[in-house]
Amino acid sequence: MKILSGFVQQPLNYQQGISLLELTITLIVLGVGMVGVLPLMIQTATHSLDPILQQQANAIAQSYLEEILYQHFSDPNQTETGLAEFGERRATFDDVQDYNSLPDSVVRDYSGTRISALDGYVVTVSVNNDVLGTNAVPALRVDVRVTHRRHPDISVLLSGYRCGK
Repeated sequence: MKILSGFVQQPLNYQQGISLLELTITLIVLGVGMVGVLPLMIQTATHSLDPILQQQANAIAQSYLEEILYQHFSDPNQTETGLAEFGERRATFDDVQDYNSLPDSVVRDYSGTRISALDGYVVTVSVNNDVLGTNAVPALRVDVRVTHRRHPDISVLLSGYRCGK
């Protein structure tokens, strides 16, 4: 190096950019870092839909429970069997016990029409006799469970009571 009037003169062959060794080490460090981060990103991506599916299952269960609890306590035709009477379809259910043991492998509306946008959900209903209070008021306990075929951790159970007169 020559010093000329207080300035340092640099040689003309100084290095610009990075060497192959530096590039290789950088890629190895980034690769090791990605190995630690990718599983977290994958888990986050696969479970980001769970709250939406859980809320949808809750809405389905509420809809079924509301539909069932608005029905008569007992069969208006006086032909109560504890299940749906012979020949009845979902659209003609007229009392709470008609829904007992209703397994819907697909979600349906009140008329029995399949809702294809909700494929994957399974609805099961059970209706059991119960007694409420000290006055022994006859009641039916309705349990509606909604699960999802592809997401076993999605499960909603709602219960309600329909009292007799």
